[in-house]
Amino acid sequence: MSEESDAGSRLTAEEAVRAMLVTLPRLVSRAKRTPVPEQLRSLRLAPRHLSLLSCLIFDGPTSVKDLAARLEVAPTTVSLMVSDLRREGVVERRSDPDDRRRSIVSLPRCPS
Repeated sequence: MSEESDAGSRLTAEEAVRAMLVTLPRLVSRAKRTPVPEQLRSLRLAPRHLSLLSCLIFDGPTSVKDLAARLEVAPTTVSLMVSDLRREGVVERRSDPDDRRRSIVSLPRCPS
């Protein structure tokens, strides 16, 4: 594909935002209708928990402070979410061996 034809098919920023705003409600509606897998139903997970879990899945173990920055929320909020998930056995929290004031959050290791 040439640069000219590629440039002709690009949306302006306003058009792209408009397209995203029109599409977003349909995506949210579809996601809300998707049933929660049986294994997760008893965990009482909220969407905010899923955002935190996705960070751990894709980025690996990390600190509460780094999670808060990625999720754009206060560290206190992340700490509360981690406590919820830890209680359910979904995540682990441990002290950073290099800095005992820092907590590292991770997914539990599955036995082999």
